[in-house]
Amino acid sequence: MMRWEIVAIWNPKFIPPTILFFEVDLSGCCLDFKFRSGRALGPRKCFISEDFVVYDPTLTTSCYRSVVGLFSNFTWTKEDLSVEEVEIVRHWVTRNTDVFVSLTGFMVFNFLFSVIGSTIPVPSGSFIPVFKVGAALGRIMGELMNLWFPIGVSYGGSINPIIPGGYATVGACAFAGAVTHTISVSVIVFEMTGQITHIIPIMVAVLISNAIASLLQPSLYDSIILIKKLPYLPDLLPSSSGMYNVYVEDFMVRDVRYIWHGMTYGQLRDVLKENRNLRGFPLVDSPGSMILLGSIQRMELIKLIEKHIGRDRRLQVAAKWQKEAQERGSLRAGQTGWLPGALARKGCQTEH
Repeated sequence: MMRWEIVAIWNPKFIPPTILFFEVDLSGCCLDFKFRSGRALGPRKCFISEDFVVYDPTLTTSCYRSVVGLFSNFTWTKEDLSVEEVEIVRHWVTRNTDVFVSLTGFMVFNFLFSVIGSTIPVPSGSFIPVFKVGAALGRIMGELMNLWFPIGVSYGGSINPIIPGGYATVGACAFAGAVTHTISVSVIVFEMTGQITHIIPIMVAVLISNAIASLLQPSLYDSIILIKKLPYLPDLLPSSSGMYNVYVEDFMVRDVRYIWHGMTYGQLRDVLKENRNLRGFPLVDSPGSMILLGSIQRMELIKLIEKHIGRDRRLQVAAKWQKEAQERGSLRAGQTGWLPGALARKGCQTEH
C-alpha cells in the first residue's frame, strides 16, 4: 500500500485502492516450520521474501547456460574431462541417469511445455523453446555418433573427429527453421556462435527441413493465428496453377456503396437504409474525384445521425424553440402593457 500512498502524494486526484484482505501472520503456522527447515538443508536451501519463494539458482540451469552447454565442442561421454567440462556436464547427469536420459527428458519437457506456453493467453516466446529442443535432439545424435565412431570418420585420407556441438547446432537450426518456416534461423546461429564453420550442413539442413515442413502443415505462427481464429491470408498455390491468370477486377465488386465529404444527413440516412447488410462504407472526397479518405463503420454513422438528427436532438431543438417563443411572447406582452400606461401619464401631465 505504500506505493499507492506515494502516487497519491504526487497526484492529489488519485484515489488509492481499498484494503479488502489484510495480511495474515503465519509465524505460528506449520508453514513457518517447513520454510525454516528448508533453510537447514544445506545446498538445497530456499529463501523467503515478502511475496514469493526464491530457490537457490544453483539448483537450476538458465536458458543461456543450457544452450551454451548443448553447443559445447567436446563429447560428454568421455572419461578425461577438464574442470570447465565437468562444470558443464554435471548439469546433465545424475547418479541414476546418463546424458542420453537427461537430454531426452529435457527435450520432451521443453516440447510439451512449449506447446502449453504458446497456447495460453500469456505473453511468451516460441522460438527459444523449439531452438533448445532441436539442439537437444542434435546433441543426442552427436553423442551417439561419437559412441559409434569414437576415433572419428575417415574422409579424404584423414580422420575427422566427431564434434557433438556441431550436431547440436545443425539440429537447432533445422528444427527451429522447420517450425517457423524461416531461413533466417541460420543467420541467427551464425551470429550466436560467431563462426561459419558449419555453414554448409546448417544451410542444407534448414532448406530440407523447411521444404518438408511446408508440405506437411503451416508454420508455428500461422498455426497460432488459425487456432485463435484471427484474420489469416492462406498461401497461394504453386505457380503452375491457373490462379495466377485471375485478376482482382474479375471478381471485385464494382458498384461500391460509398459516402462522401459534405453529404447531407438525409442522404446519409438513405444510404444506410438502402444498404442494411454493409458493416462499413468507404469515405471519398467527392463523387467526382473519388479520392479515398478512409472508411467508417456503420455503427459510427448511426451514432452520428442519432446525435445530430435523432429523437433526443429533435426534442432539444423543440424545447429551445419553445423557450425562445415564450421569451418573445413575454417581451411582447411587456411592451404592450408599457405603452398605455405611458400614454395615460402623458395625458395627465397635459391636463395640468
